[in-house]
Amino acid sequence: MQLWAYENEFALWCFLAMLVTAAWMAIGQFRRLPATKMRALHVRAAAIFFPFAVLLAVTALQMAHRTWFAPIVAAACAICIPV
Repeated sequence: MQLWAYENEFALWCFLAMLVTAAWMAIGQFRRLPATKMRALHVRAAAIFFPFAVLLAVTALQMAHRTWFAPIVAAACAICIPV
């Protein structure tokens, strides 16, 4: 069971690294590529699906490491719900 947890942790960080490098490559190479229909389709698809992938990665990170985000959640609850 612990081996599976390590594999999931590795997959999560690989997914986060993939998102970061995808954004980096898109920003760095966007203007250098020739304008084609396939490129336009790819850019539109990326604009639609990239935010969902980021949301998936952030929520997976929060679920995997609940203690990292406990002070943030506690501060947010204290602001939203006054005692």
